[in-house]
Amino acid sequence: MDPNDNYFNDLAFMRANAAGVFIAFAAGNAGAPGQSQGGGYRTVDNFAPFFLTVGASTIARGASLASAAAAAGTQSLPLNAIAGAASTNSTVNCNGTGSGNSTGNGTMPGDGSGTTFTADGGITFATSSSSAPVVADFSSRGPLIPPSATAQPPQPGNAILKPDIIGPGVDLLAAAPGKKIGDPGALARLSGTSMATPHLAGLAALIIQKFPNWSPAQVMSAMMTTARVTDTSSSPIKSSTGGDATPWEMGAGHVFPPAMLNPGLTYDARDKDYQNFLAGQDLTRAKKEFPGVSLSPLAVRNLNLPTITLPRLQGSIQVTRTVTNVGGAQSTYSVSGKAPAGVKVTVAPKSLTVGAGQKASYTLTFTVDTPSKDFKYGYIVWADDQGHSVRSPLVVQPLSR
Repeated sequence: MDPNDNYFNDLAFMRANAAGVFIAFAAGNAGAPGQSQGGGYRTVDNFAPFFLTVGASTIARGASLASAAAAAGTQSLPLNAIAGAASTNSTVNCNGTGSGNSTGNGTMPGDGSGTTFTADGGITFATSSSSAPVVADFSSRGPLIPPSATAQPPQPGNAILKPDIIGPGVDLLAAAPGKKIGDPGALARLSGTSMATPHLAGLAALIIQKFPNWSPAQVMSAMMTTARVTDTSSSPIKSSTGGDATPWEMGAGHVFPPAMLNPGLTYDARDKDYQNFLAGQDLTRAKKEFPGVSLSPLAVRNLNLPTITLPRLQGSIQVTRTVTNVGGAQSTYSVSGKAPAGVKVTVAPKSLTVGAGQKASYTLTFTVDTPSKDFKYGYIVWADDQGHSVRSPLVVQPLSR
């Protein structure tokens, strides 16, 4: 998407959001910079704040397979349908390729014993032990404009973190296009951010089922603030390009369903907030789009998102956030975190006592200490004694003092 495009192009989705419709979009499959699939600096699509933008990751459930009669080595096949190799008589569709391989069906022992099983046709499977998730190589990244750019475009393309989150999107067992249930090849191994996005949409439906009065922004917040930033080996989530993944690659992290239904606090935004946000981009246009509405232009940084992104920071600036206690009882939260390199961050107040269903606000002050043209990363966490941990990534480009 052209970073000079503006958020007014997505008004239909903003109005759907106002009607309570949760929207999840794929981040795109243009990959990391320099990859043949991609063009431009970064190529993340769908960067408006009123919908969830989803990147793709690998999963830990995988397999290697080889036919005893084949001389072509191994191929990979997901074991999604086997539920961790422990479900009774789960059926796996085995699509062998190459000389000597066969096609057939096999079953996993119900007791989950061993790490291998043999399907009809002589294909042997072994469970994968690779750490996951890893940000998929094809998953589109931000920011939209190179940090070295001397000026920003008319719209704040780097001022909202996208993608928002990542989810499973590599080697998924899915319905094959153009096939009916029961047809040969009805199931296929597919990859893409369009494979990850339905996972997040489905998880959003579970949240809405439990909390039908929540806004779409609160649903997004619940998933993002409880997302994991470590993999199955308890190490930081990795990028396909090597090294630790940054928020521009994984957003708030990898979705973690067990925690999202009890986030403790949520960051809420309603239609009026988005109208004021658009007024902050183009007041004349906003007045035309929202006739008769009293508008108060809102700086992008103060839109109540669960992430904080500050491109081209010069000197010092303040950012305000408001949280809503959805934990069911009054609770006191204390803040901790890590400041982005070269940036001093202060939070006031350092604790929040919030009644059930009530709101509380806090202010962060960011001050450039060591200038850089590169983005630097940190986070804050609000935690209480009830097991809630509410994490927000901090993404700052400390341009000058």
